[in-house]
Amino acid sequence: MGTVFLVSCAPVVDDAQYDLEIRRGHLNIILSKFEVSAEHYQKALDYLSKDNIEQRLTALGWAANAYQTAAKYKPAQELYQSAILLAKSNLPASQIDLLKLQNNLAQLFQVTGRLTEAESLMKHVIKASEPLEGADTSQTLSNLAVLYYETDRLDLAEPMMRRVLDLDEEKFGPNHPEIAIDLNNLAQLYADTGRYDQAETLMLRALNIEENSVEATDGQIATSLNNLALFYFERGQIKKSERLLVRAVDIGLRKLGAKHPNTLYYLENLDVVREELTQD
Repeated sequence: MGTVFLVSCAPVVDDAQYDLEIRRGHLNIILSKFEVSAEHYQKALDYLSKDNIEQRLTALGWAANAYQTAAKYKPAQELYQSAILLAKSNLPASQIDLLKLQNNLAQLFQVTGRLTEAESLMKHVIKASEPLEGADTSQTLSNLAVLYYETDRLDLAEPMMRRVLDLDEEKFGPNHPEIAIDLNNLAQLYADTGRYDQAETLMLRALNIEENSVEATDGQIATSLNNLALFYFERGQIKKSERLLVRAVDIGLRKLGAKHPNTLYYLENLDVVREELTQD
Protein backbone atom coordinates (compact mmCIF):
# COMPACT_ATOMS: atom_id res chain seq x y z
CA MET A 1 0.00 0.00 0.00
CA GLY A 2 1.21 3.50 -0.80
CA THR A 3 1.71 6.16 1.79
CA VAL A 4 -1.31 8.41 2.38
CA PHE A 5 -0.34 12.02 2.83
CA LEU A 6 -2.62 14.40 4.70
CA VAL A 7 -2.85 17.81 3.13
CA SER A 8 -4.68 20.90 4.28
CA CYS A 9 -7.55 21.97 2.07
CA ALA A 10 -7.16 25.45 0.67
CA PRO A 11 -10.25 27.67 0.93
CA VAL A 12 -12.39 27.91 -2.17
CA VAL A 13 -11.75 31.19 -3.96
CA ASP A 14 -14.67 32.12 -6.18
CA ASP A 15 -15.19 35.80 -6.91
CA ALA A 16 -18.43 35.17 -8.81
CA GLN A 17 -19.98 33.24 -5.92
CA TYR A 18 -18.79 35.88 -3.47
CA ASP A 19 -20.47 38.60 -5.54
CA LEU A 20 -23.65 36.52 -5.75
CA GLU A 21 -23.88 36.09 -1.97
CA ILE A 22 -23.21 39.80 -1.44
CA ARG A 23 -25.98 40.69 -3.91
CA ARG A 24 -28.33 38.31 -2.09
CA GLY A 25 -27.41 40.04 1.15
CA HIS A 26 -28.17 43.46 -0.33
CA LEU A 27 -31.48 42.24 -1.74
CA ASN A 28 -32.62 40.92 1.62
CA ILE A 29 -31.71 44.25 3.23
CA ILE A 30 -34.10 45.91 0.75
CA LEU A 31 -36.74 43.33 1.69
CA SER A 32 -36.08 44.02 5.40
CA LYS A 33 -35.03 40.39 5.94
CA PHE A 34 -32.03 41.36 7.99
CA GLU A 35 -31.11 38.00 9.51
CA VAL A 36 -31.26 36.33 6.10
CA SER A 37 -29.12 39.14 4.74
CA ALA A 38 -26.52 38.59 7.47
CA GLU A 39 -26.38 34.89 6.64
CA HIS A 40 -25.62 35.65 2.99
CA TYR A 41 -22.89 38.12 3.91
CA GLN A 42 -21.32 35.49 6.17
CA LYS A 43 -21.59 32.85 3.46
CA ALA A 44 -19.77 35.18 1.08
CA LEU A 45 -16.71 34.82 3.32
CA ASP A 46 -16.42 31.16 2.29
CA TYR A 47 -15.46 32.25 -1.22
CA LEU A 48 -12.65 34.61 -0.24
CA SER A 49 -9.00 33.85 0.34
CA LYS A 50 -7.74 34.51 3.87
CA ASP A 51 -5.41 37.25 2.67
CA ASN A 52 -8.22 39.27 1.06
CA ILE A 53 -8.51 41.45 4.14
CA GLU A 54 -10.43 44.35 2.60
CA GLN A 55 -13.34 42.28 1.27
CA ARG A 56 -13.45 40.11 4.40
CA LEU A 57 -13.77 43.22 6.56
CA THR A 58 -16.54 44.52 4.29
CA ALA A 59 -18.57 41.31 4.47
CA LEU A 60 -18.09 40.96 8.24
CA GLY A 61 -19.14 44.57 8.80
CA TRP A 62 -22.26 44.21 6.64
CA ALA A 63 -23.23 40.99 8.42
CA ALA A 64 -22.78 42.58 11.85
CA ASN A 65 -24.82 45.62 10.82
CA ALA A 66 -27.61 43.42 9.51
CA TYR A 67 -27.78 41.46 12.77
CA GLN A 68 -27.75 44.69 14.75
CA THR A 69 -30.63 46.09 12.68
CA ALA A 70 -32.54 42.88 13.40
CA ALA A 71 -31.86 43.43 17.14
CA LYS A 72 -29.75 40.24 17.24
CA TYR A 73 -27.08 41.81 19.35
CA LYS A 74 -25.02 38.79 20.39
CA PRO A 75 -24.10 37.63 16.85
CA ALA A 76 -23.62 41.27 15.84
CA GLN A 77 -21.14 41.82 18.67
CA GLU A 78 -19.26 38.61 17.86
CA LEU A 79 -18.90 39.62 14.21
CA TYR A 80 -17.78 43.15 15.07
CA GLN A 81 -15.15 41.74 17.42
CA SER A 82 -13.94 39.27 14.79
CA ALA A 83 -13.68 42.06 12.24
CA ILE A 84 -11.84 44.30 14.72
CA LEU A 85 -9.26 41.57 15.38
CA LEU A 86 -8.81 41.11 11.64
CA ALA A 87 -8.39 44.85 11.07
CA LYS A 88 -5.84 45.09 13.89
CA SER A 89 -3.83 42.31 12.24
CA ASN A 90 -3.62 44.40 9.08
CA LEU A 91 -2.58 47.78 10.49
CA PRO A 92 -1.90 50.42 9.33
CA ALA A 93 -3.66 49.54 6.05
CA SER A 94 -7.00 48.88 7.80
CA GLN A 95 -6.83 51.74 10.33
CA ILE A 96 -9.92 53.59 9.07
CA ASP A 97 -11.87 50.33 8.76
CA LEU A 98 -10.89 49.55 12.35
CA LEU A 99 -12.23 52.87 13.60
CA LYS A 100 -15.52 52.40 11.74
CA LEU A 101 -15.95 48.95 13.24
CA GLN A 102 -15.13 50.22 16.73
CA ASN A 103 -17.67 53.00 16.28
CA ASN A 104 -20.34 50.47 15.31
CA LEU A 105 -19.50 48.26 18.28
CA ALA A 106 -19.70 51.30 20.56
CA GLN A 107 -23.14 52.04 19.15
CA LEU A 108 -24.19 48.46 19.90
CA PHE A 109 -22.96 48.89 23.48
CA GLN A 110 -25.01 52.08 23.67
CA VAL A 111 -28.19 50.44 22.37
CA THR A 112 -27.83 47.57 24.84
CA GLY A 113 -27.26 49.85 27.83
CA ARG A 114 -23.52 49.30 28.27
CA LEU A 115 -22.94 53.03 28.43
CA THR A 116 -19.57 53.08 30.18
CA GLU A 117 -18.06 50.75 27.57
CA ALA A 118 -19.74 52.71 24.79
CA GLU A 119 -18.43 56.06 25.99
CA SER A 120 -14.89 54.79 26.44
CA LEU A 121 -14.79 53.27 22.96
CA MET A 122 -16.32 56.35 21.32
CA LYS A 123 -13.75 58.63 22.91
CA HIS A 124 -11.00 56.30 21.72
CA VAL A 125 -12.34 56.40 18.14
CA ILE A 126 -12.56 60.20 18.15
CA LYS A 127 -9.02 60.62 19.50
CA ALA A 128 -7.55 58.02 17.13
CA SER A 129 -9.30 59.62 14.15
CA GLU A 130 -7.90 63.12 14.66
CA PRO A 131 -4.51 62.60 12.95
CA LEU A 132 -5.88 60.40 10.15
CA GLU A 133 -6.57 61.85 6.73
CA GLY A 134 -9.93 60.64 5.44
CA ALA A 135 -11.30 59.67 8.85
CA ASP A 136 -14.85 60.87 9.53
CA THR A 137 -15.79 61.35 13.18
CA SER A 138 -19.24 62.93 12.79
CA GLN A 139 -21.12 59.67 13.40
CA THR A 140 -19.10 58.89 16.52
CA LEU A 141 -19.54 62.46 17.76
CA SER A 142 -23.29 62.12 17.17
CA ASN A 143 -23.45 58.86 19.10
CA LEU A 144 -21.45 60.36 21.96
CA ALA A 145 -23.72 63.41 22.04
CA VAL A 146 -26.75 61.12 22.35
CA LEU A 147 -25.01 59.22 25.13
CA TYR A 148 -24.38 62.50 26.96
CA TYR A 149 -28.07 63.34 26.49
CA GLU A 150 -29.17 59.94 27.81
CA THR A 151 -27.01 60.40 30.91
CA ASP A 152 -28.34 63.95 31.57
CA ARG A 153 -25.14 65.76 30.60
CA LEU A 154 -27.02 68.26 28.47
CA ASP A 155 -24.31 70.91 28.77
CA LEU A 156 -22.03 68.53 26.85
CA ALA A 157 -24.69 67.10 24.55
CA GLU A 158 -26.10 70.30 23.03
CA PRO A 159 -22.90 71.89 21.67
CA MET A 160 -21.77 68.51 20.35
CA MET A 161 -25.11 67.99 18.56
CA ARG A 162 -24.81 71.43 16.98
CA ARG A 163 -21.25 70.66 15.89
CA VAL A 164 -22.37 67.38 14.29
CA LEU A 165 -25.19 69.15 12.44
CA ASP A 166 -22.74 71.72 11.04
CA LEU A 167 -20.27 68.99 9.99
CA ASP A 168 -22.95 66.91 8.28
CA GLU A 169 -24.55 69.85 6.48
CA GLU A 170 -21.13 70.76 5.12
CA LYS A 171 -20.53 67.15 4.05
CA PHE A 172 -23.98 66.07 2.77
CA GLY A 173 -25.95 69.26 2.15
CA PRO A 174 -29.20 70.26 3.92
CA ASN A 175 -31.51 67.47 2.71
CA HIS A 176 -29.70 64.21 3.44
CA PRO A 177 -31.08 61.54 5.83
CA GLU A 178 -28.04 62.03 8.08
CA ILE A 179 -29.21 65.61 8.59
CA ALA A 180 -32.62 64.29 9.64
CA ILE A 181 -30.98 62.15 12.34
CA ASP A 182 -29.06 65.17 13.63
CA LEU A 183 -32.21 67.30 13.64
CA ASN A 184 -34.20 64.69 15.53
CA ASN A 185 -31.49 64.34 18.18
CA LEU A 186 -31.32 68.08 18.73
CA ALA A 187 -35.13 68.32 18.73
CA GLN A 188 -35.39 65.80 21.58
CA LEU A 189 -32.98 67.91 23.62
CA TYR A 190 -34.97 71.07 22.85
CA ALA A 191 -38.21 69.38 23.89
CA ASP A 192 -36.70 68.20 27.16
CA THR A 193 -35.53 71.72 27.94
CA GLY A 194 -38.87 73.39 27.18
CA ARG A 195 -38.07 74.81 23.73
CA TYR A 196 -41.16 73.25 22.18
CA ASP A 197 -41.59 75.44 19.09
CA GLN A 198 -37.97 74.90 18.08
CA ALA A 199 -38.28 71.18 18.74
CA GLU A 200 -41.40 70.83 16.58
CA THR A 201 -39.80 72.79 13.73
CA LEU A 202 -36.76 70.50 13.71
CA MET A 203 -38.82 67.28 13.89
CA LEU A 204 -41.08 68.34 11.03
CA ARG A 205 -38.06 69.32 8.94
CA ALA A 206 -36.44 65.94 9.67
CA LEU A 207 -39.55 64.00 8.69
CA ASN A 208 -39.90 66.00 5.49
CA ILE A 209 -36.28 65.23 4.55
CA GLU A 210 -36.80 61.51 5.15
CA GLU A 211 -40.08 61.26 3.28
CA ASN A 212 -38.56 62.96 0.25
CA SER A 213 -35.25 61.11 0.21
CA VAL A 214 -34.64 57.82 -1.59
CA GLU A 215 -31.75 57.21 0.81
CA ALA A 216 -33.80 57.28 4.01
CA THR A 217 -34.72 53.86 5.39
CA ASP A 218 -38.25 52.89 6.35
CA GLY A 219 -37.05 52.24 9.88
CA GLN A 220 -35.68 55.77 10.11
CA ILE A 221 -39.01 57.23 8.94
CA ALA A 222 -40.93 55.10 11.46
CA THR A 223 -38.70 56.33 14.30
CA SER A 224 -39.27 59.95 13.31
CA LEU A 225 -43.03 59.38 13.13
CA ASN A 226 -42.97 57.81 16.59
CA ASN A 227 -40.90 60.62 18.11
CA LEU A 228 -43.12 63.31 16.65
CA ALA A 229 -46.21 61.41 17.82
CA LEU A 230 -44.90 61.29 21.40
CA PHE A 231 -44.10 64.99 21.22
CA TYR A 232 -47.69 65.77 20.22
CA PHE A 233 -49.09 63.37 22.83
CA GLU A 234 -47.18 65.18 25.58
CA ARG A 235 -48.55 68.48 24.27
CA GLY A 236 -52.14 67.11 24.42
CA GLN A 237 -52.58 66.80 20.63
CA ILE A 238 -53.85 63.24 20.84
CA LYS A 239 -55.43 62.82 17.39
CA LYS A 240 -52.26 64.04 15.68
CA SER A 241 -50.30 61.58 17.77
CA GLU A 242 -52.55 58.68 16.82
CA ARG A 243 -52.31 59.35 13.08
CA LEU A 244 -48.53 59.40 13.21
CA LEU A 245 -48.30 56.23 15.31
CA VAL A 246 -50.63 54.35 12.97
CA ARG A 247 -48.15 55.09 10.19
CA ALA A 248 -45.17 54.09 12.36
CA VAL A 249 -46.82 50.78 13.31
CA ASP A 250 -47.66 50.05 9.67
CA ILE A 251 -44.04 50.54 8.63
CA GLY A 252 -42.81 48.48 11.58
CA LEU A 253 -45.09 45.54 10.79
CA ARG A 254 -44.28 45.58 7.07
CA LYS A 255 -40.55 46.32 7.20
CA LEU A 256 -39.22 45.20 10.58
CA GLY A 257 -41.61 42.44 11.54
CA ALA A 258 -44.15 42.04 14.33
CA LYS A 259 -41.59 40.88 16.91
CA HIS A 260 -38.97 43.56 16.34
CA PRO A 261 -38.41 45.70 19.49
CA ASN A 262 -39.16 48.92 17.59
CA THR A 263 -42.45 47.59 16.22
CA LEU A 264 -43.49 46.44 19.68
CA TYR A 265 -42.59 49.88 21.04
CA TYR A 266 -44.72 51.66 18.41
CA LEU A 267 -47.64 49.32 19.15
CA GLU A 268 -47.34 49.96 22.87
CA ASN A 269 -47.34 53.73 22.29
CA LEU A 270 -50.37 53.46 20.01
CA ASP A 271 -52.26 51.53 22.71
CA VAL A 272 -51.51 54.26 25.25
CA VAL A 273 -52.68 56.99 22.85
CA ARG A 274 -55.91 55.16 21.99
CA GLU A 275 -56.63 54.53 25.67
CA GLU A 276 -56.32 58.27 26.21
CA LEU A 277 -58.74 58.90 23.34
CA THR A 278 -61.37 56.57 24.81
CA GLN A 279 -61.19 58.44 28.12
CA ASP A 280 -61.82 61.72 26.35
